[in-house]
Amino acid sequence: MISRKLTTEQLIARRLKIRSWNHKIGAKVAPHYTPSMGVRNPASPEKLSMSLLLSSYAHMGHSTSLWNPLTQPFIYGKRDGIHIISLDQTMVYLRRAISVVREVAKARGVIVFIGTRSGQKDSVVNAAKRARGFHVFDRWLPGLVTNARNVQGNLGGKIVPVDDNGRVVPTKESPKFVIPDLIVVLNPLENRGACLEAQKASIPTIGIIDSDADPKMVTYPVPANDDSLRCTDLIVGLLSKAAEQEYNQNPASVNSTASYLPRA
Repeated sequence: MISRKLTTEQLIARRLKIRSWNHKIGAKVAPHYTPSMGVRNPASPEKLSMSLLLSSYAHMGHSTSLWNPLTQPFIYGKRDGIHIISLDQTMVYLRRAISVVREVAKARGVIVFIGTRSGQKDSVVNAAKRARGFHVFDRWLPGLVTNARNVQGNLGGKIVPVDDNGRVVPTKESPKFVIPDLIVVLNPLENRGACLEAQKASIPTIGIIDSDADPKMVTYPVPANDDSLRCTDLIVGLLSKAAEQEYNQNPASVNSTASYLPRA
């Protein structure tokens, strides 16, 4: 018997049919952890669990030689010369931070996400989109908060009123400069200047505090591993998702604001 040669369309159809058969074989693992989803489609705050934090290496601290004694309440123990962060404490402080983000989003406050380490750009950009806020992934410019008129004036970024459809609402008032109501910092050690400016301007801050950091740098510390991209993506995803849920439940009014960059 001579087998006839299949066309390209027939080969593709056969491949898809075999693939559908193979997908039905075996067990379906659910729920499961997918690190890449922390950036594009993070888990909702209701799904926060100990296993989710454990799989993102949130419990891994720094070497005991770099330990900051102020993080003593957050330490579970040490193993092989590395401090282990208590995930019980992480859960408590992270849930508190989520509640803070919800309240700020409910009041239509401006949230700024800062993540200046390599690999954090996508997570802070997507988080800012979900929370309808702003992001900093390169470096914090000194004076963005304490000298906003001069620094932001040179950048051209302003705030203008918009309606529910994102259209600019005509107003006689001049556009305002961006003064955040909350700042989320993924790496406070590298952005100490931003934390100090926020303290001077009485702006609350949320920061990921590792075993070598000072919890007093931020208003709402979240004890976790700030070196793991999985951990930082997870935390910033949960916080931004909480803000997004608040916006979806209570649609923005006409008095909402949006960023505006004048055309060249």
